[in-house]
Order: sequence, then structure tokens, then C-alpha cells
Amino acid sequence: MVKIKWEIKSFASLGTNELYELLKLRVDVFVVEQNCPYPEIDGRDRHPETLHLIGKNEEEELVAYLRILPPGLSQCPKIISRMESCIST
Repeated sequence: MVKIKWEIKSFASLGTNELYELLKLRVDVFVVEQNCPYPEIDGRDRHPETLHLIGKNEEEELVAYLRILPPGLSQCPKIISRMESCIST
């Protein structure tokens, strides 16, 4: 069983490498794997109330990611978007 350490962060608290890793994972999943060629970086990540839930394995590798948008950034009161995982067994 894979143990995952979870952290929730704002955009401002993401480190450069951490941001790169999560954007790469999102592009790999949504643009490449799902063949959805649309702008993945949509400006919503930087909103001060957007939350980024990051899951890392014991080797500190990014294995899961979830973005939570605040009210007003979409048609819904709150929205979970950009959810992916890359855990191999």
C-alpha cells in the first residue's frame, strides 16, 4: 500500500519545483493522455482563495493533485477541478 502525505497550499506557498511538478502532471494527464488540447494554465491557480491539495509518496514524489476553486470563479458555488493521480502498483 502506498502511503501518501497530503498538504494543502495556496498558490503563493507553492515552491517553484512543486509548481512545475503539478503543472507537468496536469498537462500529462489532461492534454497528452486525454488528448484535450486546450490551455491548461487558466489563471485560476493564482487566485488567493484557490487551494491546491498535493499528495506525495514516501520518496516525496507528486502522486496526486486536486485544485479547489473558491466561489465566484465558476458557475458553481465551489468546484473541485484538475484532479489526477499517478500511483503505479
